[in-house]
Amino acid sequence: MRIQDIYTKYKVPPHLQQHMYRVAWIAKNISQNRNWKKINHKAIFETALLHDLGNILKFNMSLYPDFWEPEWVTYRTQVKESFKKYWTTEHEATLNIAQEIWTNKESFSLLKWLITYPSKIIDPQEKREIRVADYCDARVWPHWVMTLEKRVEDLIERNMKNKGLQRNEAERISKERYQSCKDTEKIIMENSLISPKKIFQKEVDNVLQEMKEYALWTTS
Repeated sequence: MRIQDIYTKYKVPPHLQQHMYRVAWIAKNISQNRNWKKINHKAIFETALLHDLGNILKFNMSLYPDFWEPEWVTYRTQVKESFKKYWTTEHEATLNIAQEIWTNKESFSLLKWLITYPSKIIDPQEKREIRVADYCDARVWPHWVMTLEKRVEDLIERNMKNKGLQRNEAERISKERYQSCKDTEKIIMENSLISPKKIFQKEVDNVLQEMKEYALWTTS
């Protein structure tokens, strides 16, 4: 099944689709430009395409009116309520949807690791697939690619807005992830043909259609 058809079937909001496409492109770009040994590139790429399938459950869409026109806010709120009939959290929804459609057990295992265990608790020398997938995710805001430095400030602001945290607590949480991703970035860039600054937004836009056409081995 094409990834775009999966997004349509499960009513994934447009901004989440764009986010996952961009994360997957970064994952693919990193894989193609580094001499890796014993790392599952396909699992990282496919996990990137599916890692936020159920994230509509965590959004208060009224906080982000710039993402949708009013009628879309209403529609997505209805979708969110329908998801609640089956799942409690966005992670539960993502895993259950993926398990329902996906036949690649190794990729599913990586997806489960990624959204269950924060990357900060993974030793830099272990589970490189998780760390690389999390790094790619950290580089992408819904509409564009960011540096890690800009992304951490974005995460601070979002945690303050979405979770009602004070800035010092939001900074602590966000900077833990930033440091983990920065450590991963060093690993990724060893013997790499690209630098972090070479991951450009314009390059992502050129391959979005390719991302949409990617087909997963699915049960339907």
